[in-house]
Amino acid sequence: MCGIAGIAQLNAQASCLATDLASLSRQLRHRGPDDEGYMLVDFGRQTTRHCIGDDSQPSQIARHIREEVQTPAHVGLTHRRLSILDVSAAGHQPMSSPDGRYHLIYNGEVYNFVELRKELEKEGCSFQSSSDTEVVLAALSTWGIHALQRFVGMFALAWLDIQEHHLLLARDPFGIKPLHYCQTASQFAFASEPRALLNLPGVSRQIDPQATYTYLRHNVTDHNDSTFFRDIRQLPPAHVLQLDLRTASPASISRFWSSEIGRDWTSDYPAAIDRLKCEFLESVRLHLRSDVPLSVMLSGGIDSSAVTMLTRRLLGPQAPLEAFSYISPDPRRDESRWVDIVVASAQANVHRVEPKLDTLTEDIDRVIESQQAPFGSLSIVAQYCVFRKIRESGIKVSLSGQGADELLGGYSPFVAARLASLVRTGHWLSAARFFHRGSQRWPGRKRLTSGVAQQLLPAFIEKPIRRVMGKQAVPGWMNRSWFLARDVAMESVREHRSGAAQPLKSALLDSLTRTNLPELLRYEDRNSMAHSVESRVPFLTTPLVSFLTSLPEEYIISDQCISKAIFRDAMRKSVPDAILDRQDKVAFSAPLKQWFPTLEPWIEATLSSDAAARMAPLDHAAVRAQWDLVRAGKKRPDNLLWRWVNLIRWAEQFQVAVS
Repeated sequence: MCGIAGIAQLNAQASCLATDLASLSRQLRHRGPDDEGYMLVDFGRQTTRHCIGDDSQPSQIARHIREEVQTPAHVGLTHRRLSILDVSAAGHQPMSSPDGRYHLIYNGEVYNFVELRKELEKEGCSFQSSSDTEVVLAALSTWGIHALQRFVGMFALAWLDIQEHHLLLARDPFGIKPLHYCQTASQFAFASEPRALLNLPGVSRQIDPQATYTYLRHNVTDHNDSTFFRDIRQLPPAHVLQLDLRTASPASISRFWSSEIGRDWTSDYPAAIDRLKCEFLESVRLHLRSDVPLSVMLSGGIDSSAVTMLTRRLLGPQAPLEAFSYISPDPRRDESRWVDIVVASAQANVHRVEPKLDTLTEDIDRVIESQQAPFGSLSIVAQYCVFRKIRESGIKVSLSGQGADELLGGYSPFVAARLASLVRTGHWLSAARFFHRGSQRWPGRKRLTSGVAQQLLPAFIEKPIRRVMGKQAVPGWMNRSWFLARDVAMESVREHRSGAAQPLKSALLDSLTRTNLPELLRYEDRNSMAHSVESRVPFLTTPLVSFLTSLPEEYIISDQCISKAIFRDAMRKSVPDAILDRQDKVAFSAPLKQWFPTLEPWIEATLSSDAAARMAPLDHAAVRAQWDLVRAGKKRPDNLLWRWVNLIRWAEQFQVAVS
């Protein structure tokens, strides 16, 4: 796990890149405090110069980047290392191929590097280290872009071919690791985080109007390649960006992997259970590869409990196992009872994390700084506190259950999608029974009916219905004229699935790739890396996801309205029955009611600030009126209020231009 960044000249003119490159590196230090490396490439002189920085390991012998401020170069690369696999200097980056043609900077872990290494050795490759970085470089040098499809893991990388003057950027299939880029008239630059790019010449801090609308109106971020900074984009998951530095022609972006709906599991349910057991166990086994201590994040839910129990099984009964759990002060959301069951069964040492009210507002501002973009819920602060505790405990790696809800139907809207499938296929009796069970167990009759209608009604009917229900494209608290003046598309980002042959599968794929998981992965990456912790997500591997998306919908949510049905059955005898039999869904959410007395003066100060007055996308009179209702106890504080406050404080912290 690391931070990467680079600059490439687009005008064929070498430029002094060292100062800007060092600035990029400083902004990414938290992602990799263990080592620091640089490389400057001059195509004209055919020179490649490796440099060190203040955090480079003592064994690295090279000129300091400060000594190269007058050195012209066409390409500059920098890498910040968090040492996880082969913590020796042999894993230093940028890393070059033996013949000096290819060069790599890489953030992430390719967990099947041991198996790939054996394949590459058969093709004549030799290795000098035990790091996965050297395997990734050899795989790209041997197989080219097709190597990406063989990687099982998480990655964001830059691969430079100095013979062809060709730069390739790639991001893993699910976007677990981030990669941002920007382009001016003379330069192309990229980095693991947008903040690193903001100080480069020619990069604006202007807000992106479309991203702002989508966040404020729909509470969705990270659903496409945009960011909240107009000049900065993010490479989509499962995509590569290729740049020909000879011609400086526009970068080409293409997909290298996809999980498609329609492939069907051809065997029976028991065979699917056996396959799932094998796939998930193998994924956890690969995710435990580490040369430093690791831990698990345990909520007490099915997903994190399964990760914890299989981790214990694979580590053996005597190995230490550290678990970290967030404990909510809201009794309705306190999962201590379930955590205790798993901890006892796994014989784990649990660290309980509770937010501290006396530092709550400071923690919120730290999270805003770390996220570098507005976020839709204060629950992210709780996650931030858990990662801080992990690092304070001296641990660098933690496994979580992220991604399981999107794959296995863990959210209530998926119940409506499953019911829509039964209706569409004419299974009326099954649909009636499902509706009865679902309305009792999940969102209730009204919400379930509304959800099914949204799945089945044609798209042209949706907008009139939303207007009748009072759901305007631009609510009164948004400054409609500001968005209209910027040609913002005032549409829902959630795909309308009225024509989907398999509504549940379509909804799962949308959540996995667009509307839910991408932003959750961004939260987890930024929160973990703020504390130099590597977060691993064993539910998100291409073999496991490809298998799960091939299963019939009734395997995911059963006709009895049991979510994660096949996973519950697959984990019998591995996870305590009390956990697998849970039917409640306790979201990882912040206790706004308990926190409100502490937050009220802080919110008031924010909404009364000069920064709030400059936030032109908001109608300040309407926002103020809503806030006065909350203060008077006539309206509950909710995530809508948080979105306003978060946007204002983010813009102030990052000196965002809004006009």
